[in-house]
Amino acid sequence: MLKAKSIESCLSFPLKFAMTPDDHLRALEFRKESYKKIYPSVNFKKSDPYIDQTYTIYTDNSQKDVDSTASCILDSKRGLPEDKLFPSAVNDYRKSGKKLMEVGRFVIGGRQNLLKHYYKAFYDIGVRENIDVAIIVIRRKDIPFHKNLIGVDVLSEDIGETFGSKFAFACAAWDIVGTKPRFKRWVASI
Repeated sequence: MLKAKSIESCLSFPLKFAMTPDDHLRALEFRKESYKKIYPSVNFKKSDPYIDQTYTIYTDNSQKDVDSTASCILDSKRGLPEDKLFPSAVNDYRKSGKKLMEVGRFVIGGRQNLLKHYYKAFYDIGVRENIDVAIIVIRRKDIPFHKNLIGVDVLSEDIGETFGSKFAFACAAWDIVGTKPRFKRWVASI
């Protein structure tokens, strides 16, 4: 588990970092229950082999039930969770010495207006960790949002996986340093 204390300033209220094994477990359980409905073919392991390279972000309600979560996973010798779905361009980034992060495991429950908070956190973590490129698996229908607001490059329009849903998925690369000014204006209001 990464020491999130040093980058707490990357989060705006109501986002929190999972600081304890219990926080991680609560976020995992929420994700597992949510994914059953949305992405039924995703299998969860009892332990996360990427936990030591992951910043887990979440929100919880007044009853302390997690109601949204996402992860920023830093690349390592172990790779990234979705490596098998990424096009060869991701390995080209590695070979060129770029520092990578995968943004994923993202689900927002019934709460509204969290998207901007999460994307600001992804960006701020990327900057703080000196990430060159954040790799994101996104629903193909969300490509225009990511291209227009963030300025991602689409590496693959179809990764060949639906996760048991009715959606087609793409793989995009977010050049953290080259993030569009439009994105920075969008998140500046929180």
